[in-house]
Formats: sequence, C-alpha cells, structure tokens
Amino acid sequence: VAVDVNAVSSTISTWLLSRQLEAPPKQLVVGVDPGPRPGFAFLADGVVLGKQEMEAIDDAIDATVQLVNHVKPMEVLVRVGHGSPVHRDRLVNRLLSMGFHVAIVNEHRTSSGQSRHAHGSAAIKIAMLAGKPVYEQRDVKVTEGELRNLQRISRQRSKGRLSLSLEAAHRVACGEMTMEEALRNAGHDASSS
Repeated sequence: VAVDVNAVSSTISTWLLSRQLEAPPKQLVVGVDPGPRPGFAFLADGVVLGKQEMEAIDDAIDATVQLVNHVKPMEVLVRVGHGSPVHRDRLVNRLLSMGFHVAIVNEHRTSSGQSRHAHGSAAIKIAMLAGKPVYEQRDVKVTEGELRNLQRISRQRSKGRLSLSLEAAHRVACGEMTMEEALRNAGHDASSS
C-alpha cells in the first residue's frame, strides 16, 4: 500500500481497525478530551477500539474524518469534554460545520487515577458518558491569560526575537492561523533559528 511518510502511523492504525471490524458498526462514538494536545478515543457499538493523544485540535478532527470514511458506521456521535473552553469550542464548531452530531460531556473525574497527561484514557471515559447535544455554533471566548500565554509561547519559539501582538495571538487561539503562520507573518524565519 502506497502511503505518505507522515501518514504511516494512522494508515497502520486504520488497517488494524478494519481487521477488528467484520461489518460497519451501527454506532461509532468518538471521545475527545480537549486541550492543546487533545486525547482521542473511539468506540464501535460500545467496544473501545483505540485511543491516542493528538498534537493539535486539527489532528483530532482529521482523525475523526478518516475514521468515519474508513469504518462507514451507520451513526456517528462525537462527545467532547467540557474543559479547555477555547479548544472545546473550536472543536465543536468545526465538527458541527462538517455535519457531525456533537455532545458536550461533563469531564469531571475522567482523569482521576491517571497521570495528568493521560488524555487518551480521559477521552475513553468521555466517549462513554452521556452529554448534552450541541446544535449551534459556539462563540469562542479567549481570555487575556490565554492570549498572554500564546505571546509567551511565541517568544519561546522565536528564541526571544519577537512576541505576537494580541490580535495575532487571538487569531491563533481561535484557530484562524497556526502559531507557525503567525510567527512567519510577524517576520520570524524559523530556518534561521
């Protein structure tokens, strides 16, 4: 099977999943523990088939689309934890715009007994909990603290050469551009670092 070098892991995972399923499931439930590195898990007809931690919200969305396209379930439900409001609302908005059924789950205690970085395990618990259905786009409300944190991250990534403006940090927080794009637009050349 020909595959792009960046997609080897996801292609192998998808192939292994297809070996586990004899027929398309009636229901595929995806659970996402939102955050800068979201947890991602999926169940087919109530059976946990996989979990992992993603590098970004967009990776969780791409994995959901790839999974649905490959497994072809009769019904898809994406359950998103209620934490990390900016990441949660960005994720919910994108999923709704793609036509997915989405529910927000109270993720209280989904990480209990886990290391604080066990987002994949928290995503399994989120996938198993009933949530409140969401039907409308949500306003992404970015706090001043989140903007300041993005400015701090921009200084780290540019090795102290620049700090994003509040406007650019807001665009990054809302998912309108990546941190790398914002740094490039601000004049940072990553290849000279």
